[in-house]
Amino acid sequence: MSSLLGSILEIRRMSEGNNAMELSKDQIQKYRMMFTMIDQDGDDFITKDDIKAIFKDLNMEIDESTMDQEMLADSNGKLDFNGFLNVVNQKTKGFSDSEELKDAFQTFNSEGGIDSKVLKESLQSALSEESDKNAVNRVVEEYTKENKITGFQKFNADKFIDDVKK
Repeated sequence: MSSLLGSILEIRRMSEGNNAMELSKDQIQKYRMMFTMIDQDGDDFITKDDIKAIFKDLNMEIDESTMDQEMLADSNGKLDFNGFLNVVNQKTKGFSDSEELKDAFQTFNSEGGIDSKVLKESLQSALSEESDKNAVNRVVEEYTKENKITGFQKFNADKFIDDVKK
């Protein structure tokens, strides 16, 4: 769920557009579940109070200006399901195809696989916001397995790509 919330900021940041109709029925169902989880009070709108409640449940903090400027900027403080679909659709439209993602991860691949530590450090060095760095850290850790004998921490790029492309 925390990766979901990390994505909300990015989804909002990338929003501007329409065409929720480009989503499949399966995708719409998944986004309906996501919307329902975020819509804490069940009023069919995502509001500041909903976002605050989700962040509080996850022991995370978010300031008012971030919500106003990045998450609810063009929605008069309320985001309905259709608006949410448009935001999500705009965000996911820019995802590369699986082969492009595999090629990008290949940059970090050594004989033993992708070293999670190197990947994490490289991605974090390109970011300035501490919250973004923390989000990268959580995602990389989520897809990392450690070899109990060697201690090598391998990032599972294939699983990550499969999950992103769902």
